[in-house]
Parts: sequence; structure tokens; C-alpha cells
Amino acid sequence: MKSLHRITIAIDEELLKRLKEIKEKEKISINKLIKNAIDFYLKYKDYGYIDKINIYFDMLLKGEHIILDIDHWLVMLKLLKKHNAMKEFMDEHRKIAIAHGEQLKEKLKDAEDFFKRLEACNFFKYIKDRENVYTLVLNHEEYKEFIKILVEEVLKHMGYSIRIKEDILKLRIYLRNRR
Repeated sequence: MKSLHRITIAIDEELLKRLKEIKEKEKISINKLIKNAIDFYLKYKDYGYIDKINIYFDMLLKGEHIILDIDHWLVMLKLLKKHNAMKEFMDEHRKIAIAHGEQLKEKLKDAEDFFKRLEACNFFKYIKDRENVYTLVLNHEEYKEFIKILVEEVLKHMGYSIRIKEDILKLRIYLRNRR
């Protein structure tokens, strides 16, 4: 049997109230609730999932975003291309990206926060090469232009000067400091 250790923590009235509410709702002890919270944190923190979970909550709970299967996304792009609607789609996408840039400049700390947000959406993996230089490794060639426009417009409207170099499945992002 494991040896058990007692610890004492100090919490404010608001947190105590919230713990008691969860205890009643979940029908578990506060002791079990705290153990579950610690287990959850330890399980997901090492994989970088805590940040992603926060991003998912931020994006999904407000109802402004959806989870979309990659095959659905690619077939939409394929059909837009087939029916010569890609330019119109990208023009509309640019307008949305500009609006996102305006919205996110107040919300996000810096460009890396933006890359983390898009990485959580599985558009790419990002690599910080050095200060203000990032490589976005895309999952598919089909949406490179979509990501390029999104990154370019959002970061520009967040106050960055930006240069993008394209490779086959990569976009290398060079930033100059925010204005």
C-alpha cells in the first residue's frame, strides 16, 4: 500500500465555494476532486496539451469555430478550384484574416501565440528557428495559400512587418518587431 501524505493549502472564499459546488454536482469529495485535477494536469502538461486545451476552450466554447475533418476541408478546396471560385474564396478569406488580425492584436501576446493557436487547429507544426524567424511545416500543399494569406494579414494587423518565403510544404516567416 502506498503511504499517504497530508498537505495543507490556503484558498480564498471564492475558490472554496467553487470546490463545494463541484463536489455537490459531481458527488465526490474535495480530496478526490483535487487529486483528479492534479492527475489531469500531470497527464496532459508534458505533451503541451494544457495550452492546446485552453486554446480549444477559447475557440470552441464561443461557437465561432468548428472542428472539421481534414478530408472535408480538402474536398472543399478541391471543389473551389474545380469551379473557378478559388480567387473569390481567397479574397473573402483575406477580409476575414484582416478582421481576425484586428481582433487578435488585443488578445494575443505576440506572433508565437498566434502560431500556437493555428498549430492547435492542425494546420501546421511551427518551429521557432531564432528570434522573429519561424518555419511553418504544413500538413498539405492544398492549403498553403490559405495559411499564407491568414498569417500575412493577421500578423500585419497585429502590428508586425512580415516577409514570407515559400518552400514545398513550408512557409518561413520573417518578422520585424511590432510597431
